[in-house]
Amino acid sequence: MAGVLARLEEALTAQEAELQRMHTSVQRMRTLGTTRLARHLVSGRLEDAPEGTLQQDDLDTLLVTERVFGPLGAAIQAGRFLAGS
Repeated sequence: MAGVLARLEEALTAQEAELQRMHTSVQRMRTLGTTRLARHLVSGRLEDAPEGTLQQDDLDTLLVTERVFGPLGAAIQAGRFLAGS
């Protein structure tokens, strides 16, 4: 039983460390602001969007998507947001 609990604690510690890394990354992205999202592919998709189409959460999602999947991934996501509005 002690071995099982030790492995569980190790797994939880690893998950906690990963969550902390993700949290730090999100904070860093927030400090950059949505102006860093101004890549041509993404901003091109958003140029014709009516005012108020995208909420701040949508812009945050696009920022994260761009960091993870690159500008093309964020442009595709932007298109999905616009199609859903």
